[in-house]
Amino acid sequence: MAEFLNKRSNVWIVIIVVFVILLAFGGPIKNFTYKTSQSFKEQMANLGSNTTGFFYIFSGNAIKKENQDLRNKIQELEYKNNICIQTQKENQDLKDALGIGIEKSFKLISCQIIDKSLANDSLTINKGEKDGVLLGMPLITPSYVVIGRVVKVLEDYSQITLITKANNSFNVKILKETVISENASSSETSTPVVSTKAEYVETIAKGRGNFNLYMDFLQKNVDFALGQKVFTSALGNVFPKNLLVGKIVKINKPDNQALQEIKVEPYFDPNIDYNTLFLIFPK
Repeated sequence: MAEFLNKRSNVWIVIIVVFVILLAFGGPIKNFTYKTSQSFKEQMANLGSNTTGFFYIFSGNAIKKENQDLRNKIQELEYKNNICIQTQKENQDLKDALGIGIEKSFKLISCQIIDKSLANDSLTINKGEKDGVLLGMPLITPSYVVIGRVVKVLEDYSQITLITKANNSFNVKILKETVISENASSSETSTPVVSTKAEYVETIAKGRGNFNLYMDFLQKNVDFALGQKVFTSALGNVFPKNLLVGKIVKINKPDNQALQEIKVEPYFDPNIDYNTLFLIFPK
């Protein structure tokens, strides 16, 4: 009986020691776990690509990739178009704005997604402290679409919180373009001159979890339209300005409230396997 109790005590001592070790070295152990699992995933992916590559053309993946490439190009052009509008307002050189590239715009770290937790609106990427990753760094796509920010840094990996995370808020601006028609002279037969006036409405976007993003700090007397684009604002110093956020997909103006509620559909699609993403260094 005494021998049994002694063995039982030894087991409890071992459990306590293991628990203390996990508390003290939780970060390195988690980093090692990510590293080991990622290596296994890469080996399995290589094995799968070798055995199924012959049937790739029949799987529809080629069409899916082509559609995603086109979508990325459209988003990049939307970003550049917004840059052009912004530079016109600030009397800057339009030609330089049209020639802007992502490498020239920011100092970057390239990375890839290795794990997704969409229920928690978070991602894990394959770059960490040894690669120069810092807390708060924004994560974007190659087409200037904002994804989220770094909230945890391990040696080889980092955790990203998506912009749609519940209670996550940041400053945005909504692009409103108004077509203006003016007569070139006082003559009734003169040809009207049509121009576009670009204005931005500043507000705050707020995540509600499960990939939902809303703007609910706007007065009801300000009119918006479905499809209007939403960009990041320099206010608040959360993200660099002019990054693509999403587009307006739903507008609600409750009778008993002074503010309207606008739903934004993010341009970032968590179901797409992006080959490369970028972390932005703070300026």
